Amino acid sequence: MIENIPLLVTNISYGVTFIITVGFGLAVYLKSSRKTAHIMFLFLSLAIGIFQICHVFGINVVDGESSRSIFTGSLSVIFVICFTIHWVLAVLEKDSEKIKTIVGFYTVAVGLVVFYLINPSAFLLNSVPKLYLPNYYEAGNYYWLMFVFFTVGALYAFYTLAHAYRIADPAHKNKLRYFMAAIAIGFPLGSTAFFLALNINIDPIYSTLFSIYIIPLAYGTLRYDVMDIKVVTKKAVSYALIIAGIGFFIAGINWADTLIQSVYTWVPIWAIPLTSSILAVFIGGFVWEKMRDIDILKYEFVTVVTHKFRTPLTRIKWASEMLKKLIPVESADQSRLAVDEIDNANGLLVELTDMLVSLRQVDDINYLYSFEESDMCKIVEKAARNMNKHILDKKIDFSLVCADNIPSVMLDARRMQFALQIVIENAVIYTPEEGRVSVSVTQENGKVVVSIIDTGIGISKEDIDHIFTKFFRSKEAKTTDTEGMGIGLFMAHQIIERHDGDMSVSSDGIGHGSMFKIEVPKA
Repeated sequence: MIENIPLLVTNISYGVTFIITVGFGLAVYLKSSRKTAHIMFLFLSLAIGIFQICHVFGINVVDGESSRSIFTGSLSVIFVICFTIHWVLAVLEKDSEKIKTIVGFYTVAVGLVVFYLINPSAFLLNSVPKLYLPNYYEAGNYYWLMFVFFTVGALYAFYTLAHAYRIADPAHKNKLRYFMAAIAIGFPLGSTAFFLALNINIDPIYSTLFSIYIIPLAYGTLRYDVMDIKVVTKKAVSYALIIAGIGFFIAGINWADTLIQSVYTWVPIWAIPLTSSILAVFIGGFVWEKMRDIDILKYEFVTVVTHKFRTPLTRIKWASEMLKKLIPVESADQSRLAVDEIDNANGLLVELTDMLVSLRQVDDINYLYSFEESDMCKIVEKAARNMNKHILDKKIDFSLVCADNIPSVMLDARRMQFALQIVIENAVIYTPEEGRVSVSVTQENGKVVVSIIDTGIGISKEDIDHIFTKFFRSKEAKTTDTEGMGIGLFMAHQIIERHDGDMSVSSDGIGHGSMFKIEVPKA
């Protein structure tokens, strides 16, 4: 019969929340491993995970000195604050602006950890039994410094989010609500672990809920990419379960080591740990190999598909060039226009194929864009020129205005043209006949800004948050253009981000048109 049910509940709760914490951390990271916010979120999750592991092992060890040594790992809580603040500023795109604040928090955190490691008794004394726990933290003379740092950091993170919320547009306010609620609930619950260490009899079981605040943070980060969440989360949870499984396997082997040593004294003390380490390496290697095989399979599939696309596209290009030679340039009939349209459409398909390859390689560090100093106005003009026939067919009132003295920008001209063409094409497709599409190139705050405004079908408040999500199409878009795939704006957004730019959209609702704004830093 189980004698200490509260302890069992605590152990199980921390085990479950560990899997949740690491799982969501990986889910966010796998969504886009290149973004600072996603990297910081992973570090935040891992820091919480380290605390959870050390906490569970520390409260279950009977020897007070051994327990204190294990509890030293809970210093990771100090970095939870640093990673939270860094993540908040990265999400708000203020990490460059607030670099001194970030460095300041990291400096204090490292100093605090070093101080505690040099003076262990300043952090914790030998653990002692408390409530139903075999052992628990016994605060040292300067343990309160960590509590103060934890509190100040949490308040700063919340204040920063609250300030951003006041000035944010409606599209971003929903996301910030999740973040503010998570910090407002999660950090106070997490702080309940401190009180018993200070001999204030508050049950630390509530601190297990601290890591639950990861869920709204992850949801707020991922909810605008609904189509990706199912796949990414499934992979992340699989990784987390594998990590947890290996961890429990090693813990079980090490527990068996103690039992074997007490029964079979002739077994060398190093035998079981060495065996468990070798097994863990083999298991980890096997899992990694299987995951690598899946990635290779996806890579080869996309490679084969894109190759199969390129072969007929090349033949179409050759055929169109032959037809152009047979038809005089000055020909007044529609034949020359038709051949030109075939050639333009083929060029677009070639670009689309290249972009599919780009999507496959988006996380490959060896895959680089070819940046060079470029004239944004010329690129916009080329993108618009390819839409001339569609504009004429729909009798669209189209205008393109480039302001004077637009500075050069560092671009991959081919990809930027493709991204702009997607947005202009969407504006033309979703604008009714005799509607209006206006494109302008201006300079604002050290950035070159391209604005595409149309009098088209507009975007509802519910759909605007999802507009750059892969494969997302609104009900109105599906009705207007039945052939769309919902991948164009996603690809355009990816391209703009690779240029350290920003792409946003605004609309007054259905039937009121929309405005897409692309900002790229000047060279």
